[in-house]
Amino acid sequence: MEEGETLRRVKDLAGAFAQLPHLPKMLNASAIVDTLVDGCAAGDFVLQLKRPDRSVRTWWRARPDETALKDPDMEVVLSPAAELAEVSGMLLRKGVLPGLWETKTELPLSEFQAYFAGGKIVQVDRGGYTEGQQVPKASAAVVSAAVEKAVADGDLWLVSGPTSLFREPIPAGVLTSASLLLPPPEPVVAAAILEANVPVAWKDGKANVAGILAQLSAQRGKPVPWHLVRQAVEGALRARLVELDTDSAGWPCDPSAAAKVTLKAVTGAGGDLGGGGVVNDKNGVTYQAYLQPNELQDLNDALLAIMKLQATHGIQIRFYLTVEATAEKDLKPEATTELRRILDSVSDAWH
Repeated sequence: MEEGETLRRVKDLAGAFAQLPHLPKMLNASAIVDTLVDGCAAGDFVLQLKRPDRSVRTWWRARPDETALKDPDMEVVLSPAAELAEVSGMLLRKGVLPGLWETKTELPLSEFQAYFAGGKIVQVDRGGYTEGQQVPKASAAVVSAAVEKAVADGDLWLVSGPTSLFREPIPAGVLTSASLLLPPPEPVVAAAILEANVPVAWKDGKANVAGILAQLSAQRGKPVPWHLVRQAVEGALRARLVELDTDSAGWPCDPSAAAKVTLKAVTGAGGDLGGGGVVNDKNGVTYQAYLQPNELQDLNDALLAIMKLQATHGIQIRFYLTVEATAEKDLKPEATTELRRILDSVSDAWH
């Protein structure tokens, strides 16, 4: 677009390369569209589409779908003149948008709103040098809607006083300009709710879920989201680390009933499976932990040292591995089939 222009239709820009003699000739018009889409995805400008009902769809740092791209009314808008009708919640994650989080670990909603208030210039990496890029404007309501979706989808974690929300809807009135948004919290593994790890919550081999939640929150220094506690309890029940007491309320439940859900330790279950627990007997020692994929790679790097230890001290070291796959809703059969195929390619011992 020439200087002073703020908006042009995509089809007009593509046609200009064929009609205007001072522009280079391009035989493939789709290459021009691809360039515009790449520029939009990089945040250089906004693509927008006006619907017949006068509402507007916008794309910034995102790629429009094919149907939208084929619409002859798709427009290119320079950022200083653009106003976003929507912001993807994924863009609000820490480390995605330049100049938003920087070195901070938590931000109030007001900082997200200020980022999209209009006129903000950020520095973007152009592969060897940086260049200023203007952030398009978005209303406070649009930014709030993006934050709500980010929290519900697990891209952000909201803490507002005693309220802690992650992967769940934000109730009306909870989200304010002072509400703190954080990166997704560390998961709570199933064994973290056992008596060895939250002893204050347990008495006579029993604990209610509300007490476990309170103790976990005290340990972490911030209120733990209900979603994480629910996952940990469900994992502990599946693994037979705990069971529901005979007088317990039903499970699953919502947070308001957590105090009525009583867990009972299962005989023989224990240890800190999530933090490097140790189980000893007279003939050996077993170390147990939940490992992330990157930690498995670190374990692989340490195998040589482990095997030298085995030879030096005449001991036998074996690895008993459990691969646990869970889903927010139903675990799809095709996912488990593909996981089994990958595991079988490593060893037939899974049978």
